[in-house]
Amino acid sequence: MRVTNNSGDTYDKKFTITVTDANDPPSGITLTPASVLENRPAGTLVGTLSSTDEDAADTYTYALVSGTGSADNSSFTLSGNQLKTAVIFDAEARSQYSIRVRTTDAAGASFERALTVQIDNVSETPPQDVTLSASTFPENKVKGSLVGTFSTQDADLGETFTYSLVSGEGSADNASFTISGDQLKSAAVFDYETKAAYSLRVRVTDSGGQSLEKAFTLAITDTNDIPSPPSLSNLTLEENRPAGSLVGLFSAVDQDAGETFTFSLVPGTGSDDNANFSVSGNQLLSAQSFDFETKSSYKIRARVTDSGAAWFEKAFTVTILNRNDAPTDLTLSKASVAENKPIGTLVGTLAGVDPDSGDTFTYALVPGAGSTHNASFSLSGANLLTAAVFDYETQTQYSIRVRATDSGGLSVEKALTIAVTNKNEYAPTGVVLAPSSVAENQPAVTPVGTLSALDQDQGDSHTFKLVSGTGSEDNAAFTINGLSLRTARVLDFETKSQYKIRVRATDSGGLSVDQALIVTVTDANDAPTTVLLTNGSLPENTPAGAPIGTLSAADQDADDSFTFSLAAGEGGQDNAAFTLTGGQLRSAAVFDYESKTEYFVRIRAVDSGGAAVETPLRVQVLPVSEYPPTAVLLSNASLWENQPGDGSTVVGLLSAEDADLGETFTFALVPGPGDTCNARFAVQGGQLVSTDLFDFESEPSCEIRLAVQDSGGYSFEQSFVITILNRREIYFPFLSVTPP
Repeated sequence: MRVTNNSGDTYDKKFTITVTDANDPPSGITLTPASVLENRPAGTLVGTLSSTDEDAADTYTYALVSGTGSADNSSFTLSGNQLKTAVIFDAEARSQYSIRVRTTDAAGASFERALTVQIDNVSETPPQDVTLSASTFPENKVKGSLVGTFSTQDADLGETFTYSLVSGEGSADNASFTISGDQLKSAAVFDYETKAAYSLRVRVTDSGGQSLEKAFTLAITDTNDIPSPPSLSNLTLEENRPAGSLVGLFSAVDQDAGETFTFSLVPGTGSDDNANFSVSGNQLLSAQSFDFETKSSYKIRARVTDSGAAWFEKAFTVTILNRNDAPTDLTLSKASVAENKPIGTLVGTLAGVDPDSGDTFTYALVPGAGSTHNASFSLSGANLLTAAVFDYETQTQYSIRVRATDSGGLSVEKALTIAVTNKNEYAPTGVVLAPSSVAENQPAVTPVGTLSALDQDQGDSHTFKLVSGTGSEDNAAFTINGLSLRTARVLDFETKSQYKIRVRATDSGGLSVDQALIVTVTDANDAPTTVLLTNGSLPENTPAGAPIGTLSAADQDADDSFTFSLAAGEGGQDNAAFTLTGGQLRSAAVFDYESKTEYFVRIRAVDSGGAAVETPLRVQVLPVSEYPPTAVLLSNASLWENQPGDGSTVVGLLSAEDADLGETFTFALVPGPGDTCNARFAVQGGQLVSTDLFDFESEPSCEIRLAVQDSGGYSFEQSFVITILNRREIYFPFLSVTPP
């Protein structure tokens, strides 16, 4: 704790506060245990009482008292903290009793609570009977199925029982059952047709170990039996049979005599090809014509269903049997022969196309469509040979008709065309490029023209490439793609209008010729690249319509002419403030520097070829002095005494008030009212400085007169009083200190 007097002096001291204990009353009573067996003699211990209390180690006395829950107090007595019976209890007559107990601590504080005493049953009589909830059970149920539930009659209320299968009279079929708790379950799958009734013997035992045995007979009831897996009389089918062909007959067996069946195709494992078949009654039919070479086996899944809706499914594989297929085509490995070859020269090898892989063929030249020139050829096995010497210049194509017959005697015929190829005899003599010009500014890979060769060999083919040599100076500017000469970069007419290249043409026989070619670049209109303005400023207050500057455009095309217009877009927000007269930009309003210092205008320049460019331009508004200054401002009007008077002491900064934004000013000390101390100060740029030493005691203030002049020559004069500030001076016998 702190105490403070009226002078601000304080004193602190620590105190210890001791809390003394007081008696707390008990807050709860517990009886442990709170039950007793029936039939016990009076005076039997029920349980021990204990109390809940905040005061540790307190002692208590207990008493049965009247009040809520005290109805059965007379049936009990208390001995210290022990609750004992005062009568013999019967659980069958009554199982719960209510008492009210008071606990009192050593200081006399007490607490009361109602408690319940449970009377626990004791087994007195054996079970009198045992029953099973069911006397029948359907056949075909899985092992572990619930047959029924046991229940027992016993004079002892609340008795618990255990059940077991035991040997004895009627226990012949005990092995077919199990017991789980009070449930009888099957331990086998029962079949009505095999056995219709089962006997078992059961023992029930109560909690006191007393028991009763009883035999039961369980009748098995008949149910619909599941049919056996379906069978199919045939699992093969020849290829190429029409849709709807019979594959085989379904059948099934069932324990139920006289049963009828329906058959169907169903999805599931092995049903991949169900869609390729159908079922009609007990017949499996094809739904398409099958091809052995395409697929030789098919998977289906069939279901048999009896009249009671029981069913069984099975997967089958249907095998497609191969038959001889006719060949569908024949090919010739090579269908050309060079001119001037001797008789017997191999043209090519024939091959039959047949769905039956590995089939063999014989070949023959036969009359019919396309057999015009059969006599000019012969066959040796599968080889087609010449029977004449061919001349390309006389005839370039021959037509024959060939039959291919497979090992089963089926055949196909086909007309073939044999080309006679020309023999290379002459080298090319020149290279032609048509056209040979390209417009400037086209992108790289623009086609220039098509290359061709001059060659006496009719129909000869040629390849072209750029090669070094005379006239190849500009090869790098071009590429060749097949027969097309293309640019390799953007060409510019103004830079260069003709390019020299050297091209080699090579024929199919490897003979070649080189030739120098000239590619002409034709002029195209170049778009202007930017808009220029000779002057980008205008003094404020200039009348509308005043010329600002002359417009021009930068363009690769010399001497091109341009038209100019105002264009909307980025940088064109102030277009409305301007007009264009020919190539001259003019103002369309009177500009005020104080309102806005710069304007943005977007100009489009269009050249004589219609190409255009747009450029945003900036026009600056130049300030003009319009108003005289209205005040001279001095940032500080006081000065400490005894400061140096050599011009190094700054009194304050000078500025002025003027309606013209951005105005510049000059300042000076001038004669006039209030100029008493002008000689003791000076103006250095925008600063007022002292040029004399001041003493507060002799002169506490001093007056000066200042003038300001703006860039337009307007001026304003104003007087200021400069206050001299006193410095406190302290004297000591040996030391004098002047505070700053």
